[in-house]
Amino acid sequence: MNTVGRLGDAAVQAVSTAAVQGGIEVFDTSSYYGDAQGRLGEAFEGRPKPRFISKFGLDGPTVELGKQLDATLRSLRVDSLEALLFHRVDDLRDPRAPRACQLLREARAAGLVKHVGASIYDSADLEIALELMPDLDIVQLPANALDRRLLEHPMLDEFHRRGGLVHVRSAYLQGVLLAPLSSIPGHLSELRPAVAHIQEVATERDIPLIELLLGFLKHHPLVDAVVVGALTAPEMRQTLSAWNDAAAVEFEVPVLADALLDPRRW
Repeated sequence: MNTVGRLGDAAVQAVSTAAVQGGIEVFDTSSYYGDAQGRLGEAFEGRPKPRFISKFGLDGPTVELGKQLDATLRSLRVDSLEALLFHRVDDLRDPRAPRACQLLREARAAGLVKHVGASIYDSADLEIALELMPDLDIVQLPANALDRRLLEHPMLDEFHRRGGLVHVRSAYLQGVLLAPLSSIPGHLSELRPAVAHIQEVATERDIPLIELLLGFLKHHPLVDAVVVGALTAPEMRQTLSAWNDAAAVEFEVPVLADALLDPRRW
């Protein structure tokens, strides 16, 4: 939903400051997000640093993972990461993936990385990630009030019960859940009744929509953290306020086809 493009340095400073002041302790980034890591490193120069989660890919030889990690640490100007994740689902199926897992374990043992994990999209990804690396510490996955598929999967429940961390992204289904119904494009028209239903629940219970959406995740027993973004400091503060005020509200949603819930298929 970013309509303003690349943020200036002042905006990066303002958003990051508002986040930290509001209690956010972990920033999610990746070497694949342009120069985001370097800009975050600069933004926190000379002040207490948050913890960082980053991601890597198997673009070159597996041994390049070490170089990617070194470059990430230098860019962020830190000595270690909160977590390092497989960035792309396809890399989990790469013949070099087992060697990458070993390198991740070595980085974890050396204290360079606290947690190792994978960014996934669906239950098939979760299955292969856990088969590839049973000692996985963390998964990042899409989920929201409308898309509960992974949150209801028994394999994720088992992963969480043994101590695995679950971080959720796409809390607003790429912004669709917060959008006016009239702005939902035609090829997603089948989403409109479900989005309308969620918006009606918020209205009927007199809860701000963003609060309802964040509250679903905040109080879900499998969710340890939610990835959110902001373009401005006021937007960041609005999100934090909604998170802090969000109560547990139970409500049913219609079951939709996977093609409607997976933005990769839009």
